[in-house]
This record gives sequence, C-alpha cells and structure tokens, in this order.
Amino acid sequence: MADSENKKDKFVKPLDFSAGNLASAWKVFKDQFAVYKIVKKLDDLSADEQIAHMLMAMGSESIPVYNQFVFVDSDANKKKTLVNCIKMFDTYFEPVKNVIFERSVFNKMVQESGQSLHQFIVKLQVQSENCEYGTMKDDLVRDRIVVGVRDIELRKYLIDVPDLTLRTCIQKAKQYVSNQQQVAEMGPSTPSAKDEDSATNVDQVTSRKKEQKGKPDYGRKDSSLTAAKSTDKACPKCGKWKHFGGKCPAERSKCNKCKQFGHWAKMCSSRKQVSEVQEELEEDMDSMGLYLGSSPL
Repeated sequence: MADSENKKDKFVKPLDFSAGNLASAWKVFKDQFAVYKIVKKLDDLSADEQIAHMLMAMGSESIPVYNQFVFVDSDANKKKTLVNCIKMFDTYFEPVKNVIFERSVFNKMVQESGQSLHQFIVKLQVQSENCEYGTMKDDLVRDRIVVGVRDIELRKYLIDVPDLTLRTCIQKAKQYVSNQQQVAEMGPSTPSAKDEDSATNVDQVTSRKKEQKGKPDYGRKDSSLTAAKSTDKACPKCGKWKHFGGKCPAERSKCNKCKQFGHWAKMCSSRKQVSEVQEELEEDMDSMGLYLGSSPL
C-alpha cells in the first residue's frame, strides 16, 4: 500500500520555478495536480488541507508566493478555497499576453519534418488557447490542420469533405494516415498470370516497333525526293524516299550503266564505270547527229 502511495505522490512533479516559460510549467503542474486531487480524494478535506497538499506538491518555493495572497471570507471570489488559490497562482504566473503575437505564431504553424499528425494537432490546439478566438477557435484550428499537413494528398482529401468540422477533420485525417501505413505494410501486390501475359505482349509489341524502326519506309511522306545510295531507307531501284501512287518509277526504266530494266543507273550494282557509260552516250549522240545532219546524195 505504501509503494502505491509513493507512486501517486511521484506522479506530480514539483514546479520548476527556474523554468524559462514559467506559465507553461505551471499549466503542466495544474494538469498533474488535478489527477492527483481525485486520487487523493482531496475534496473530502478542508480548504486549508487541500491548499497544503498543493503547496507540498509544488515545492518549498511556492510558500513565499502563497503568502502574498489575500483571502476575504465575505467575497466568494476571494474566499480561501483551493479553486480561488489556484486562480491567484494563475494570475501570478500568467505573463502579459500579446494576442497578436500568439495568433501570428498559430497562423504560421505547419506540420514539421518528423512530426506526427497527432503531435501537430495537439500543438495547434494548445497554441489556439492563447489566441482568444472564442467561438471561431474550432474552425480556425480545422483550417490550420488542412493547410498545415505535409501530405498534399491528405490536404486534397480533407478539402473535398463536405461540411468539414474540427472533429470530423481530425477523425478523417487520422484514418487516412492509418490507411496509408497499412497499405505500406502490406507491400507490393504479386502480379497475376493475366498481368504477366499483358506485360509480355507489351514487351513484344515494343520490340517489334524497335525492329521496324530501322527498316525502309518507301510509302512515307517526306519532302526530300533523293537519297544517297548508301542509305538503307532509300528505294534500291530509284534511290528516292517517296513514291507517288505507291509504284517505283524505275520499274520499267532501262539502266544507262548495265542496260538492264528495273532500276536507274545511280542505284546500279554493276561494276561498269561511269566514264564508260558517258563515252557510250557521247558515241550515241555523235552517231545520231551525223545521221540527222547528213544530206542525201
């Protein structure tokens, strides 16, 4: 039984009067003492006994502060009770509040890196208490949650919820985060046989397209009508990139090099030199000129 009592006493930590933010330290102490008061059933004790328990829990530095308080039995707000004593400590520890500053801090709050959604929401709610928003507090905390969460998809999800209240906002945000964690823990799904076949078909089509990419396309539209003989995309008969009507103009032509039909001289594979062809053409022209220029005897 003694061990249990010691644990209850240790639950309330003495107030650190050297804390940088004494008002915040006092608020933490009050929250702890409220639980302690119920466990110890202090309501059954007299006002002096209740106050004595609180001063002992706060520490010896609380005595000089308490001695400054003036209690008036005829005034209900100043009568010596634990509630009024706590209010006097509130006044003592509470610094002069700058509401504009507190609101500026609140309006800049966003979910920080490594900060959980729960921690972000709690921090917002604590800061909102210093802003004196009144009846607008819940709506402003809700808006700050939507705007301040790091997950953009969660933000979009919350914006689309109709008639979003603070309570609904918190519930849906926590459910969203929980679902995301569960999906991540499930890991990637195993592809089915149907999916594997589809993937194989896609690979085959892609492979065929790559193979066909390097093949000549004689029917394609192109502004160029000539191509080098070495180009594998040119027509092997005429060397052109484009055929009008889909037919090669060299199919019924006679090659000036090899005298064969079906291709032009520039695409001829014969070993006959161009100079020889030119000589033959000159001889033909000369003979034709003589014949045409001769006169009858």
